[in-house]
Amino acid sequence: MNKDNLIEEALHLIERESEFRFDDIESELYEMGEHKKEEIEYILDTIYKLLGGNNYMYSLDRDSIK
Repeated sequence: MNKDNLIEEALHLIERESEFRFDDIESELYEMGEHKKEEIEYILDTIYKLLGGNNYMYSLDRDSIK
């Protein structure tokens, strides 16, 4: 899978985050397979850092995503 597709999937998760609980996103990432999951988490972390946030996965509220 090329990087453009991974970035597109990461952005798709960000767009949908208001619809998910943390466990749902974590589950969805897990279903992608470990290697792909790690790459998408890295992309999400990078996007959030560029936007002035900290780490994507650790910035999520575990009860709901705001």
